[in-house]
Amino acid sequence: MAQGQRRVRAVPLRCPKDGGVARPAVLGVAGLSSIAQSAADRAREIDREFEIGRRWRSLSLDFSRNAPRYRKQLSDFLDTPLGRSVATIFFLWFALSGWLFRVFIFATWVLPFAAPLLIGTIANNFVIEGECPACRKRFVGYRNQAVRCSSCGNIVWQPKGDFFSKGGKGRNSSTSSQPDVIDVEFEEK
Repeated sequence: MAQGQRRVRAVPLRCPKDGGVARPAVLGVAGLSSIAQSAADRAREIDREFEIGRRWRSLSLDFSRNAPRYRKQLSDFLDTPLGRSVATIFFLWFALSGWLFRVFIFATWVLPFAAPLLIGTIANNFVIEGECPACRKRFVGYRNQAVRCSSCGNIVWQPKGDFFSKGGKGRNSSTSSQPDVIDVEFEEK
């Protein structure tokens, strides 16, 4: 035995009621909660030690910022002959190895439960909601159209690319100067 190591001897559990028969310990609710608490403490300790949470947030933020660039690079690659060949070979492998059918079977069981959540998430990407700056009434509308406050009638949302907005499609490129500004003075009576 190496220096610094101890020899541990197993001692069987003895129950005095049954004449020395060993019994497994039965965990109650308090025992399970203490195990869960110690597991959570250990998980936080590992997270602090290896900075897993910070690294995951950094990776997900980086990916979400660069997703359009990654999508364009992948699309450009798939438009080349080499990219089409890679995509064809991948699809053939996916179908012939059985993974395609596994995905279909998994989707058959998961989609009935996940579809309402997915539809709600996708629908929230098309909706804008907020508070009118003038009257503080809540408004809800589609992101791709101008939204007026139902109480005061002010435009509270106007999408980019609209005819009246700054880089819109309706704007003539020869008139890239500032829009005409009309100064108005109000007179109180």
